[in-house]
Amino acid sequence: MRGKSLDQQLFNGLYPAVSAGKNTARFFYPSYVKTYLEKDVRDLLNIQNQMQFLRFMKLCAARIGSLFNASELAAEVGVDSKTITRWLSVLQASCLVTLLPPYYENISKRLVKSPKLYFNDTGLACYLLDIESPRQLARDKMRGALFENMMVMEVIKHRFNQGKEDGVFFYRDSNQNEVDILLKQEGEITAMEVKSSMTYHPSLRRHCAICQSG
Repeated sequence: MRGKSLDQQLFNGLYPAVSAGKNTARFFYPSYVKTYLEKDVRDLLNIQNQMQFLRFMKLCAARIGSLFNASELAAEVGVDSKTITRWLSVLQASCLVTLLPPYYENISKRLVKSPKLYFNDTGLACYLLDIESPRQLARDKMRGALFENMMVMEVIKHRFNQGKEDGVFFYRDSNQNEVDILLKQEGEITAMEVKSSMTYHPSLRRHCAICQSG
């Protein structure tokens, strides 16, 4: 990915075939999703209405960085919340999505306890969001969420490469105070706020200060 702009990296994603230049994002992801729906989803869930499941995937992509709400998704897809939970478990088992848990250990019950939804690869997410080029991505309303997605997954992968499968969280309380990433290492918490802004502003430190005082 050396020499690529950030928007190009987000759009391409990191699947080996695309990252190595053996395929292009605009051809790879449509084929990947088609194969996934026709084979993996059919075999794992015996879903007859593939378009309904594809709609579910697209709605998940539109909720990147948001709290996962099965009932809300169920209403939009037209199935019950148990079906949404089952479908989500298949996306997780297929390594397509990750649920980031909230941090609420030894802190007030006012904290949110629902996980956040992220895709394991931003290239796939861009395809599901109907983003057709890095140029479109640069002005798309989901650009910030996709950047956050990439950063969260890089922290999780870094942790995983150390042989540790947990320790990454987010923070949010009932007053909507939030920190994007909390990394727990050897009993210590590191707070990380992710912004795609090109310029730094002191207000970006506000949430970290809230986390420290909490």
